[in-house]
Amino acid sequence: MNDLPAQPQCCLPSSLQKSVMPWKSISSITTDHHEVAQDDFHQAKSMMQIFAEKNCELEVKIKQLERRSSLGGTIDIEEDFVQAKSMMQAYAAKNCDLELKIKQLERERDELLKQNSFLNERDENMNSLKLRVNSLEDVLSFQSMEVNHCSLLDMTDPPQSPTKSPFEPKSPFGSPRMSMARYQNKVEDSLRDMYKEQMKREKEVMEKQFGNEREKWREEKKDMLKEIAALKERVKSLEKTEEGPENHVW
Repeated sequence: MNDLPAQPQCCLPSSLQKSVMPWKSISSITTDHHEVAQDDFHQAKSMMQIFAEKNCELEVKIKQLERRSSLGGTIDIEEDFVQAKSMMQAYAAKNCDLELKIKQLERERDELLKQNSFLNERDENMNSLKLRVNSLEDVLSFQSMEVNHCSLLDMTDPPQSPTKSPFEPKSPFGSPRMSMARYQNKVEDSLRDMYKEQMKREKEVMEKQFGNEREKWREEKKDMLKEIAALKERVKSLEKTEEGPENHVW
């Protein structure tokens, strides 16, 4: 257990924090919650048992000093050791539940960080899509200006020839060049309108989809934050109930 990374030790009295063994890393979170809970329990129980065994020697010395100062009798090391070990094991059993709660809070914190990262990524994707739509709209606007400018140039009639052929077909739009220009403009306008409508529909669909998912994740995040706050309050209450060993002379 010496190669395990150190974890916060806020759950134990300040006078005992130096004796706490390090926790096992929880970076690898499995999907089987039952197995994870069992693993947490065994880790907490093992750590507290080791903690109890390491502190038995200290308890023995304290009991020896108490007997010398009060009773002045003989010293029974074996009896002192049994009593100290029993007391420390009882203390360890009471603290297992608190240790499990702390590990659950750490796991929920990691899940919240992952979800928050996912939400931030979604927001970034949404912003990039909005920028892309805006850039496409700018391109369409620029192309529309170019088309209108070309249309104005094409609508200028060429000078009429004094000798016009009687077989040249008449156009309802004026000159043949003017008729072709107007037809081209109408086609381009209709295509541009169709493209704008398509982009508008796609934009509405994307905004609706990402908006709904973002609101859903925000609601879930609020619920999880409330649950974590409740668990923290529970941890504080458990710490207050375990103030007994702190008042004892270690």
